[in-house]
This record gives sequence, structure tokens and C-alpha cells, in this order.
Amino acid sequence: MDGCYPNFNTAEGCNALDGPNPFTGFANTAVGWEALNFSGSAILNTGLGGGAGAINTGNENTATGAGAMLLNLVGNNNTSNGTFALVFNSAASDNTAIGDRALQNNDITGAATANNNTAVGDGALFDNINAAGNTAVGADALSFNDATGAASASGNTAVGDAALFFNVDSLNNTAVGNLALSSNDLGFAAVGANNNTAVGNLCRLLCAPE
Repeated sequence: MDGCYPNFNTAEGCNALDGPNPFTGFANTAVGWEALNFSGSAILNTGLGGGAGAINTGNENTATGAGAMLLNLVGNNNTSNGTFALVFNSAASDNTAIGDRALQNNDITGAATANNNTAVGDGALFDNINAAGNTAVGADALSFNDATGAASASGNTAVGDAALFFNVDSLNNTAVGNLALSSNDLGFAAVGANNNTAVGNLCRLLCAPE
């Protein structure tokens, strides 16, 4: 049967699952141009879309969308659903990105510290580089979180369009509502912009240090 290969592997598309050691792994599904091309000896990966998980060698990753997890190299247990979602993730694990370019720059340095992040929404956690344990639900929520790559902006929760949008280096903040705490840590040192809670549209738009 076309597309049916040994070890419960399935591949359809130009060079899908056809890189080094093809089909020696287990239960991989690749559909699309170069999808999971380097995942031949990996296990339990799914790549659906042109370039989805193209150079992935990690295990138990799911990439759905053109360019989703395109550059994931050794990260495990990641889920990306959306064009270029988690596209630059290299070695980080246990991340979930749903939405166009969600967590796009996560782990772009390959430091493998940007783990356990959840982003749901177009551009959510877009610039997160090395920070961990963040949750963003809403378009552009926590978009600039950890944009410096300092890895200090961890443990933040943002629910709402552009909530905690400009949070850069601060940690343990909670914002619920449209633009809630959207300018937190903008132009201020990270110290003092931590441990804030805001609920409501435009609530505490600018959180200055105490």
C-alpha cells in the first residue's frame, strides 16, 4: 500500500521521513514536503505540512502546519499546531504551541531551558527564547516575554488579547483580560515588575516598580 512502511511508519510527500536511517524508527507519521525528513530512527512523531518537523530527531513530537517545528532537532514531547509554530525550537521539550507563529522563537539559542511553555493564539509567546513554565492564551499574549533571552521571565500566565504583551524579563505575573498588564516591565528593570496580578480589560496597563 502506498505510504505504508515498516515499523508502523507512514509517509506521503517529497522526502517525507526519508532522511538518514529511514523507517527504522517506530510509529512515525509524515505527510508533506520534507515532513519529518530526519526522523527515520525516532519514535512516535507526527508531522503534517510542508517542512513540518523537517530536521527533528526527537521523540513524541507533533507538528501540524507548514513549517511547524521545522528546526526542532532533539526536543521531545512538543506539540505545535499552526504555521511556523515552534519553528525555531531546537532542544527544548514539553511545549505546546497552537496558533500561527505561537512560540515561534522558543529555544532559538538551543539552550534547552525553554521548557513547559503553553501558547494558544496567534503570536502568543512569540519572542520567548529561554524562559520556562509560561502560559499564554490569546493573540499576542506574552508576545515579548523573554525577548532578551535572559531566561528570567518564567512562571507568567496571560489570558486575553495582548495580555502581558511587553513583559520582557519579569516573572510570576498573572494577567487576565484584554491588554491586562500589557506594558509590564516595559522600560523598567525586571526587579519590581514581578509577582503582579491584574484582572480586567486594560487593568494596570502599566505596572511600574514599587
